[in-house]
Amino acid sequence: MTTEGGGLNVLLEANDRAHQGVLERLTRAMESIRSDMATRTNADGSPVRISAAEICRRAGVHAKTLNNRNHRETTRRMVREFLKEINSKSASSKRTPRRRVDEKNRIIADWEASYRNMAHHYDLCVLERDRLARRILELEEQNKKLVSSNREIENGLGNVLPLHRSNK
Repeated sequence: MTTEGGGLNVLLEANDRAHQGVLERLTRAMESIRSDMATRTNADGSPVRISAAEICRRAGVHAKTLNNRNHRETTRRMVREFLKEINSKSASSKRTPRRRVDEKNRIIADWEASYRNMAHHYDLCVLERDRLARRILELEEQNKKLVSSNREIENGLGNVLPLHRSNK
């Protein structure tokens, strides 16, 4: 393969022009994104997080271009720094799920406390019911003894005093 001194320079210049073209398009796309960031939000109101693929899409450059040897050290680094800057200014999307998890944990804790409270009151009601059931049995037993004692007294008196007897 023969290369003329000028031919190599032409190839290098063409490569530099292509690199500069990609760099300029990415720079314009990043400026466009920077101006849009104030108005763009997700459905829940949180700011939109931007990715390198979005920057490349707006620039009309394939995302794999950033992995190219010519762009790896310069353009890709510039895009990553831009993403850190933009995404750190917007509220982190990691906070929203954390808030949701905290809220769910608070709801779960409230339900657990309510359940423990209800279980405690249920246990108290069961104890009270059992105490009252025992008291009813004691009173029924005492009533039987009193009725039996009353009958003995009535039988002992005989016909001395006419007593009114119930039909029991």
